[in-house]
Amino acid sequence: MIGNEGVGDTEEIILANDLGSIVYRFEEAEYKRAFERALQLMKDPDFEKRAQEFVQASLSVEVGVERYKGIYEGL
Repeated sequence: MIGNEGVGDTEEIILANDLGSIVYRFEEAEYKRAFERALQLMKDPDFEKRAQEFVQASLSVEVGVERYKGIYEGL
């Protein structure tokens, strides 16, 4: 993943889980740096497993249903 800073919790999620790179300035050199970092991560033999585990634990439909259920029950 490549994201830019200052958009919700995207930066925190990407960096905390080592899932990609963040673009801090909208400049060609910065895009290149972020892209190279993303390519480097893709070569990591644990990357795919780490990404799948994060998605299943945090972004799956089941997790979303439970989170929304908690919100509605709290109303």
